[in-house]
Amino acid sequence: MAWPGTSLTQILVVLADGHVAPNTPDQQAFRHRTHVTYLRDADPNTLLSGPRLAPLAQPGPGHDTRRERTDLLRRALIVIRDHAPPERCDDLASTALVLAAIRLDPDTIDTAREEADMPISLSKEPSPATSSPNAPHTRGPTEGRTERPRRRPH
Repeated sequence: MAWPGTSLTQILVVLADGHVAPNTPDQQAFRHRTHVTYLRDADPNTLLSGPRLAPLAQPGPGHDTRRERTDLLRRALIVIRDHAPPERCDDLASTALVLAAIRLDPDTIDTAREEADMPISLSKEPSPATSSPNAPHTRGPTEGRTERPRRRPH
């Protein structure tokens, strides 16, 4: 099946030390291109410049310590809390927590989350009050309320 003049662009994000073999265009009328982004080569400060890319921030080559990963997670959560639209905050924060779990233990993640004053957690039971059906649910005070992240004044 061919669609003349149509193309598809794919973006692959490589999270760890892997690599992606070069992709060649399809020889038929339907052509596709694949852009590969290696997060290990990305500047974490660039990724932390806005909430949409903040969950992807991680240390580059030669800077892969637990302390650096924890600091980047905390900073990512702060960027998300302070700058993400309220309807996207839970999804972006949960993405950051899931990606952090690749290399950080749950206690370290929880510490970074608490330092960032982000009430979302991957370790709690679902709550019907959470706005995003696919996001991990937030941890509230002992009364069991769900709280939205608090915005800090600029």
